[in-house]
Amino acid sequence: MGFDVGISDKQKLDEMWSRHQETKRGDPIARDHVDTIFPPEVYFAKPQSASGIPAKSELDDEPGSGPCDIYKLDDSDPPALVAVTDFEKEVFNFSESPIGQDWITIGRTKFGKWTPLFMSDSQFVIGTMDEDISTGETKTMSVLGGTTLGDTGENLEVTDVLLGAGETISLGKTVVCLRYHDSWYIIAAECE
Repeated sequence: MGFDVGISDKQKLDEMWSRHQETKRGDPIARDHVDTIFPPEVYFAKPQSASGIPAKSELDDEPGSGPCDIYKLDDSDPPALVAVTDFEKEVFNFSESPIGQDWITIGRTKFGKWTPLFMSDSQFVIGTMDEDISTGETKTMSVLGGTTLGDTGENLEVTDVLLGAGETISLGKTVVCLRYHDSWYIIAAECE
């Protein structure tokens, strides 16, 4: 059994609905230069580049960007992250710090661009020294990646904060580096 809505109540509801629709159409913030609005989506992602996604340019508001492979949780118990074949997204980094090659969660904005939803404050990279490095020096390291830790072809400038006075890490030795305030620091090294 329903209830009787008088004609005046119906007219009031129709008028309220019309005002609501007009407000939505005239909203300059939500509709400014928008041809297509996308529904939000969220994915697990990992940057393809071993050096991750570069930071936003210091001189302007141009974000860094890089392609990311997309992963999903499978139905195993416990679930495992598995790559979604032939599926990648270009991810934009508005941070002043680069995003390392680490797991990130990305989301699509209403305007169709992909950005990280959460980033770790620190990222680690494994590599081999391209030259000897001594206490406090900054030298080039070849970045290693993949399940076999093969040379990715990418290089980073890394600074020693590990060695004592007069000590050296030799060419070809494996090192672990931590990114801190846009610079990479050696925090562990293969024994000499």
